[in-house]
Amino acid sequence: MKAIITDSKKSMFTSHQLLAKADGIALTIGDDAVEAIANDAFEKKIGSRGLDGTINKVLRDFLFESPSEQCEEFEITKELVEKKTEG
Repeated sequence: MKAIITDSKKSMFTSHQLLAKADGIALTIGDDAVEAIANDAFEKKIGSRGLDGTINKVLRDFLFESPSEQCEEFEITKELVEKKTEG
């Protein structure tokens, strides 16, 4: 499942990176965050189709606030993933 998140030009994460880049923001994801997203999907039995929903949940605040925040870079961390996927 980790490969689905990051390993291609059409990966789920790449589309979010392109959107952030359009706003001048470098969006990155740590290996431990990729692992946490994959583990969350596995534990919740949502499979690969649920990965995009998990990524959107993790990035929800960033996606709606980033253009006004004027940050130059944003990293998705394991801690952020765990905070946003609790419950």
